[in-house]
Amino acid sequence: MVNKKILFICASVGLGHASRDLAITKELYKIIP
Repeated sequence: MVNKKILFICASVGLGHASRDLAITKELYKIIP
């Protein structure tokens, strides 16, 4: 059960970083056509 909790937290943090990186990439593409 502890392992599942850790995996869930890691997955949530990973998704957060991924969406943030995606947003940054989109902004960069707006600045640099």
